[in-house]
Amino acid sequence: MSEQTAVTIRTNSAADVFSEKQIELLGILKYGEFKRINILQGAVSSGKTYISLVLWAFWVAVSPHKEGYLMIGKTITTLKRNALCELERIVGADNFTFSCSQKEAWLFGKMIFLEGANDAKAETKIRGISLHGAYCDEVSLFPEDIFSMLTTRMRVGNAKIFATTNPDNPNHWLMKKYLEPAADGYDKVFSMSFTIEDNTFLQPQYVADMKSMHTGVFYERFILGRWVAAEGLIYGGFKQSQIVENPPKILNYSAGIDYGQSNATVFLLVGEGADGRLYILSEYYHSGRASQASKSPLTYAKDFISWIMSYFETRGLEPCLGGIYYSRGYLKALANASQKESNLCI
Repeated sequence: MSEQTAVTIRTNSAADVFSEKQIELLGILKYGEFKRINILQGAVSSGKTYISLVLWAFWVAVSPHKEGYLMIGKTITTLKRNALCELERIVGADNFTFSCSQKEAWLFGKMIFLEGANDAKAETKIRGISLHGAYCDEVSLFPEDIFSMLTTRMRVGNAKIFATTNPDNPNHWLMKKYLEPAADGYDKVFSMSFTIEDNTFLQPQYVADMKSMHTGVFYERFILGRWVAAEGLIYGGFKQSQIVENPPKILNYSAGIDYGQSNATVFLLVGEGADGRLYILSEYYHSGRASQASKSPLTYAKDFISWIMSYFETRGLEPCLGGIYYSRGYLKALANASQKESNLCI
C-alpha cells in the first residue's frame, strides 16, 4: 500500500450512499472542523455508528502517524459486534484486520490497540500510552474514570476522539460534562444528534414498526434520540405531549389521597372531561423525610381543605367532589374533617 491511501466511492452521488447528516459530517472532516472530542449521539438505527466508522477510517488513513490509535467499547465482544466487523465490511479485509485475543487491529497498515472499558486493567493500560486518535463505541456505558483518563492520553498533535452513544439519563456524566458544554459552545467538544428519521435508507415499514413498538421514555430515547430519565419510572408510557394547557370542560371532580408519615403524602384532583378522558388538574405533595418535617393527620386535613378550596375558588367554581379516595382506612377522618370544617360538597 502506498504512503497516501485513496478511498474511491463508485456512485453517481454521495446521496446514494450517505444520508444528509452523514454528508454534513464528511464535509466537517474534509475541512478539518472536528474538535478534540467528537460525539455522535441519538436514536437507534439512525446511521451514527456507520458514519462514525467511515470518519474514523478516513482519519486514520490520512494520518501521518503509524501508531498511537485505540478502539474501545464496553467490552471487546461488544466492540467486535458493533464496530470491528462493520469496519471490516466498510473498508474491506485487505485494509482492516483484527485479533480480539491479541487486542490489536491494523487499519490501512496502522496498528490500533483494542480494549474493553469494563476490563479492570483497562485504565492502567490507557494510562501508559500516548494517542493520536481513539474510537469509542457506546461511550455512555463506560465508567467515567476510563473516559476521563482517555482524554488525558490524547497527547499527539491534533489528536481526536470519535465516539458514539445512544441516549441515557439526562444527569449522566457524559451529558453533564461533555454534551451540555458542547451545546453551550464549548470549543473542545463537537456533538451531533440523530433521530431514526435521519437514516433515509431504512425501510418505511421498519421505521413504522419501531415507532409502534416503543412508547413513553423509550420512544423518546430510541426514536427521537432524546436524553430523558427512566430510573424510577412508574408510567413508562407517559409522554410530554400528554400535558395539556387547557383541558376541556370538566363534568365531575374526584380527589385521591395517598398518605405517608415519613414518606410522601400526595393529594390529586382528577376531573372527568367532556371528551370522556380523565385529567389530573392539581397536585399536593409533601414528604416528611425530604423536608425533615412530618405532619399530623389533622394538619394534612387542613392542608387538604385549603388546597382543594383554593383550586375551586380561584376558578369561580362550586367546590363539589364526586368522592374522596384514600389509600388507608384511617384516613376517613381526613374526609370527615374536610366536610365539617368547610363548605366542600362531597
